[in-house]
Amino acid sequence: MIRNRRNAGITAKEVRVLDENEKHVGVMKIEEALKLAMERGLDLIEITENANPPVARIISFDKFRYL
Repeated sequence: MIRNRRNAGITAKEVRVLDENEKHVGVMKIEEALKLAMERGLDLIEITENANPPVARIISFDKFRYL
């Protein structure tokens, strides 16, 4: 069972964002990160919740499930 939070389920106010190519985009407010993911037609998935700020990746959720 996948336990990673995604999209609106992410509760952090800021996240460190990796894009779909795993390139570091920067630390941004969750609203900005969600907007960026939506503009690319992808999901924002929290991959490391214990980091400060948490790390989130822009990727298709369907693709992420099979990584």
